[in-house]
Amino acid sequence: ICFQIKELVDYYMPQFPIENIFRVKFSSLAPKDISMAFRNVKQKPDEKLSHGVYAREEIDLRVGFAFSHLNTSKLYDKVGSPFERFN
Repeated sequence: ICFQIKELVDYYMPQFPIENIFRVKFSSLAPKDISMAFRNVKQKPDEKLSHGVYAREEIDLRVGFAFSHLNTSKLYDKVGSPFERFN
């Protein structure tokens, strides 16, 4: 999300100094975890890390789609399609 927010800040607040943008890391939406993350802000945004996240998301989607398709095909082979009764 960091780079999307950075783009919005660049567009709507061009006078805002870019060196004042930091990355907050948290893995839970629990209030105590978010509070702790904001108390430990140290990192600058890393564009390579951001691209890596998008790449992993894309791989997860593609593998998930292929696996779901494979499971569905195997299930249809064993029990038939639920749509056959409508023909």
